[in-house]
Amino acid sequence: MNEIFIKYNYLSLTEFLAHNSVNEDYKENREIATYYERFLKNTDYIANKIIEAQVLNLSCDDYKDVLLARQYARDQINLYRE
Repeated sequence: MNEIFIKYNYLSLTEFLAHNSVNEDYKENREIATYYERFLKNTDYIANKIIEAQVLNLSCDDYKDVLLARQYARDQINLYRE
């Protein structure tokens, strides 16, 4: 799944945290949630692509991995925003 996040965020989570100089645990949790929120924002267009594919009777299989990654991102946001 890491490849998908890198594809849309250009950084791995580790690189993202290092780049943002996170030191405090509570701040790290906020930064992790922000990382996943950015992923969701960067992949919001996927829903439109799926609708287009369905209207055109095309396969939606290309989007399965990113949809699973989006669900994972939502779970991580819920975990780190608590």
